[in-house]
Amino acid sequence: MKTKDTGAIIFFSLTLIFLSQCAKNDPEPPVFSCNVGWDSLTVAAVNVDTLLSCAVLPCAWQCEQSSPTTIQYLYSFPCFNPKNLDDIAFVRYDRKGVFGENVELCIMNMCTGELRIIHNKVLGNLDWSIKDWIIFTGRNQMLYKIKPNGDSLTQLTFTGSLNNEPIWSPNGDKFVWYHKVGSKSYTVVSNENGLNWDTLPLIQVNASRFEWIINNKIAFTYNQYNLETLPSTRLGIIDLDSSTIQYDVFNLDGLAPYPGNYILNMDWIASEQSMLFSTKFGVAKTNIHTKQRTVITKGFDETRRYEWARLSPDSKFVIMHRRDGKSIVCNTDFMERLYVVNLDGTNERWVKLQE
Repeated sequence: MKTKDTGAIIFFSLTLIFLSQCAKNDPEPPVFSCNVGWDSLTVAAVNVDTLLSCAVLPCAWQCEQSSPTTIQYLYSFPCFNPKNLDDIAFVRYDRKGVFGENVELCIMNMCTGELRIIHNKVLGNLDWSIKDWIIFTGRNQMLYKIKPNGDSLTQLTFTGSLNNEPIWSPNGDKFVWYHKVGSKSYTVVSNENGLNWDTLPLIQVNASRFEWIINNKIAFTYNQYNLETLPSTRLGIIDLDSSTIQYDVFNLDGLAPYPGNYILNMDWIASEQSMLFSTKFGVAKTNIHTKQRTVITKGFDETRRYEWARLSPDSKFVIMHRRDGKSIVCNTDFMERLYVVNLDGTNERWVKLQE
């Protein structure tokens, strides 16, 4: 009996050793499910900075901005499919298209390079839910949702002069957005069909730029003013269950040469308990507990701006809308493309989109 036990132990130990060796020898899972596609459809970024900017040119007004006539498409508002890293959605402005139908909601698969236009009357501000709905602001400044195959276009809002910044909750059963009626603005939460509005009257500041932390907590930005300095942009968090608000979690200043720089969007990094945020001067992340900030990418005045940044579902990458400009006398030629960068700021790449 003792011999059998010893043999079983030896066999079990050898099995563990064999399995551990197999685990060591197995290749690591690919960063994207289609490495070849991402390698062939991205190009290393070229960052060229110049001091010849609007700030130093002898112009009576700010530089006029125009894109070269040879460029047909400008890209913005990218986001990932939360269930498939290889699908990205974005807005494409077709400069040669029919006015009113030339701002397109597109989806591209990074394995095949296939690009599909699923709607052509879009203003922007996309978000893709775990339930496979894409929400956006339409040309009439109302909110809509649509399936990634272009089916089931549904209008969600019907009132107000502006409905913007829609963001799905993590489980996709509700969304938050910015609602404006005349001179008054509201932070609103509704269910996934745009019903059962909650205007969150507890928020006593003019909030904008929203992001869900968990299904019952929403982060928002707001400006704090005083008589001595320019506005300082702060982060607040509202708990929908307890109806409490934590103001001044941290400030979002510092990426620009002046305080209160404009926050364009945010994305929650759950694994790091950090908020990813973008301004036209760069992309950074800040831990909500330690308040430690890490700059991921940094822009340079009119030459390079980052105007939208979204996190990949595996929290390893950021996809960004980047504007590159070149100032000549009092004019600035620019192009708008999509870029991907590692969360640590390395390996920034231009995404070659099918045209």
